[in-house]
Amino acid sequence: MNEARFLLPASFEKAVTFERDGDWFVKFRASDCKPDRSRGADWVAERITKNAIADMKKQIGSGTPRFPVLNGVHGESFGYGEIVDFDKDAPEDELWAIAKLKKDYPQARELWADLKDGKSVTKQASIGGVTRKAYRQFDKEAGGIVKYLDSVELDEITTTHPGKAANPRSGSWGVFAKTDGLDTPFDWAATPLLDVEGNETTPEGLAKSLGVTVESLSAFEKKDGEVKPV
Repeated sequence: MNEARFLLPASFEKAVTFERDGDWFVKFRASDCKPDRSRGADWVAERITKNAIADMKKQIGSGTPRFPVLNGVHGESFGYGEIVDFDKDAPEDELWAIAKLKKDYPQARELWADLKDGKSVTKQASIGGVTRKAYRQFDKEAGGIVKYLDSVELDEITTTHPGKAANPRSGSWGVFAKTDGLDTPFDWAATPLLDVEGNETTPEGLAKSLGVTVESLSAFEKKDGEVKPV
């Protein structure tokens, strides 16, 4: 498949702060496999798989490169902290990243004070990187075809304004193809389509196995803030 950029949800909700040798650290949920139920429709989200979570854990665990914690803009090269580890006791479907904050940055001091004092943290976050493998699969609970990111390469974590990151654990997110340096809608139709059992199929084969017509298969996209059938 073509290389594609992704933006996934992250959240400072339930974040944990701690100090070590005079340095400040924050542990927060960087990603998970949960569907987006904020709009009452599972199929709205492109979900991430346990394989992709494992990819990011392996990458962070290798120690190189260090991922900057950024301030408001994806793609910035200067950050007020870096991801140095992850919580190895977290469930396999969750990634809890550990960030070391740079105490000389005012953004780091503000975030530290908010989290340490248990204030209502309005800041959200999202993680970005490159999608290496993706697929679509029919989900009975969703009642439609869900999009999955199955292998990824993490390269940044960005602090965002409220409502700008991902689902309930952070605002809106998605996958974009990289074309001549520009972000354009990703062609999900070019990814493998799987049936309920996980076998690769065609729209015709999927419809036949479900006892419905191809036209009645539900696949959805977000456009102009609304969920619409593809």
